[in-house]
Amino acid sequence: MKTIFWAVVLVATLLVQIFLLQSWQVGGVTPNLLIGFIVMSCIFLDSERMLWLGFFTGMAAEIYSSSDFGLSLGFYLLLVLVCKFLLNIGEREYSWWKPALVAGAAAIVQAVFLQFVNLLSGISWALLSQIVF
Repeated sequence: MKTIFWAVVLVATLLVQIFLLQSWQVGGVTPNLLIGFIVMSCIFLDSERMLWLGFFTGMAAEIYSSSDFGLSLGFYLLLVLVCKFLLNIGEREYSWWKPALVAGAAAIVQAVFLQFVNLLSGISWALLSQIVF
């Protein structure tokens, strides 16, 4: 029953992310509810379910993402690994500041990483070879 509840919450979060928040961009930046969903669900779910939830969240994000395939999937799986295995969120303590700090840091890291990937994809190989040689 718990898995069905979190699957429904995931679908609702995806729908809000895709249809509502995409139209509210400020300077080309959209808030990412999926990061908050992953971090907050780490508090309530065990490690195995979180890995599956991170996998399906990444695959769903890949469907509507315009970036290269695998970036969102890898990012959300890495976020689950950091939350569950490195920081033990939901295992030992239930403080509010650690998930909020992780979600904020993950959002900043994802934004910087996606801008770096966009910057690298805009550079042509001819220009890069002129810079190097």
